[in-house]
Order: sequence, then structure tokens, then C-alpha cells
Amino acid sequence: TVLYKLPVIVQANVNINSLHGKVPHDKRKGIYETFIQKDGGVLFTTDVAARGLDFPDVDWVVQFDPPQQPDQFVHRIGRTARMGKSGSAVVFLSSDQENYIELLRHKSIPIEEMKKSNGVEDISPLIQKQQTEKREVFEKAQLAFVSFIRAYKEHACSYIFRLNRLDIGNCANGFGLITLPKMPELSDQNRVINFKQMDIDINDIPFADKKRERNRKKKLRQIRAKHEERANRLKPVKVIKKSDPWSAKKRRSALEKGFDVKVSVDSKSDDEGEWNNDDWEEMQTAKKLRKRLRKGKISQHKYKEEISTIEALDDLKQFTSSLPTTDESL
Repeated sequence: TVLYKLPVIVQANVNINSLHGKVPHDKRKGIYETFIQKDGGVLFTTDVAARGLDFPDVDWVVQFDPPQQPDQFVHRIGRTARMGKSGSAVVFLSSDQENYIELLRHKSIPIEEMKKSNGVEDISPLIQKQQTEKREVFEKAQLAFVSFIRAYKEHACSYIFRLNRLDIGNCANGFGLITLPKMPELSDQNRVINFKQMDIDINDIPFADKKRERNRKKKLRQIRAKHEERANRLKPVKVIKKSDPWSAKKRRSALEKGFDVKVSVDSKSDDEGEWNNDDWEEMQTAKKLRKRLRKGKISQHKYKEEISTIEALDDLKQFTSSLPTTDESL
């Protein structure tokens, strides 16, 4: 869906086909015949086409990632250079995956490094633009990345392909993502520090299909109405007196973790109104920051920076309040 409409593909008039396990058997033959009958083209496929199909005159076999089983590598590259004809195969490896080269050589598979080409157009911005315009593309990009990470995690050569050594942030950039999906593997923010987050509210991305878009908007309105109803049911937070050991920092921490904070006001406090308002504003600010972090609108670094600022102001307020007044110092 994405590749067909990229300007670089349209201008080159490239014939693109795809073949994978989810394609019905009755359609696979048609796709196969269309590809081999064209003078040129690109076939995106899984290992479903690695064996049993004859593809004549294939110039290049490009492997985005190595196969789960090393023996499958031979079957993949065997799609080219058949019947005495020439052909080439390439596999993409990162620096932490170079031991895979030794594994192939051990299996008597010759391989050498390919020099990086200059002047290659970066199509990531074009893919990202389509994601912001069509929710179908956005969701497929998210699903593709999740599938890749899960497959990487279960790779048969786990001693080489270790998820804890993968630069997930840059990997997501390579997928052209505009935001990261929610998955346990991304819980450590240090793993995705290199990811370039786009400043966008993903709820604003529409479906190109009008019926799906109407249903999505309806569901979104229902969710927002529920949140508003819940917010209206919440009682105002009462702030405890200054002397209580439960500090403002702890209250903010509880709010950040999703707890409802219920505290009492010291009726004897002279500055009760001022303290109550300041503390309430601080807690609401922390709550809003947490919400923006969950939605991906701010980075983990920015979130910690803002929280630290709030805590610093709170410490300063407590320090100044502990100083003696002019009357007390005389």
C-alpha cells in the first residue's frame, strides 16, 4: 500500500508484487505468474517463496533480515544465479550481528562486505508522511515493527541476534515510524533514546476508508465521554498540612502511578488557602506531564526535566516557609 504510491517508485514505473503466507492459495499462482512475466519488478516475499517456486532471471535477492534457520539462507539466495546465470544476493547486518558472517563462512557460504552507495534517496520522510495522512498505513507500520521485534526476540540464532543489544530506537527510525507502539520490550527508555519522535497526536490521523473513520470517531467520542464522566465524579483533592510527613513529592509520585490521593487540611494553618492552591496546581501539572508522556507527546528526558523543576520549586517553597519572619528574628 505504501510502496506503490511513493514518488520514487511511481516515477521509475516499477512493478511491485507481494507474496506471503496469508495470501490465499488460489491467488498465489496469479501473483507468481504476473511477476515472472514482467520484464522487471520487485517481489516482496517471506520464506514461502524460498523453496518450490522457479523464478527465472532474478538479478538480486535482498534479505532485510537473516532467516530464523541458517540453512534457510541458502534456499533464499538460491532464487538467483540459477541455471548457470549470474545474480547477486545481499543481507543487511548491523555491527553487533557480524558474528553471523562467521557462521555463514563456517557453512562454506562465501560472503563479503558491500560498499555503501552514495546518493541514495532517503524515502523515510515519504513513508512518514503517508502515515500522518492514512491511519491504515500508520497501523500497518506499527504492526510491522511489533512483528519484527517479536521475531527478533525468538530468533533461532539468539547468541548472535540478542534483543538486549539491538538499537531499538534506530531500528524504529529505519522502519519510518512516527511514534513507538506500546509493548513490554520498549519499557526501558534507554533502549529507544535514539528514536526520532514526531510531534503529532495520533488520534488525529484519519482512516482513508470513510466508514472505518466514522466508526473510529464514534468510539473516540465514547472514550472521551467516559473520561470526562469519571473526572466529574472525582472529588476535589484536599491538601494535608505542612507538618505532615507525607510530602508533596510523595503525593506527586502517587498521582504519577495512577493512585487517587486523599488528604486532609490542617484547619489551624494560617496560610491554608495559599498552600492548598499551590499544591493542587503542582499535582495537576505532574498529572498532565504523565499523560503527555504516555501519549508520546514528550520524551522521557523532557518529562524528568519538568518534574525536577516542580520538585525544585517545592523544595524552595518549603525552605522559605521555614525561615523566621521579621517579627520572630527580633
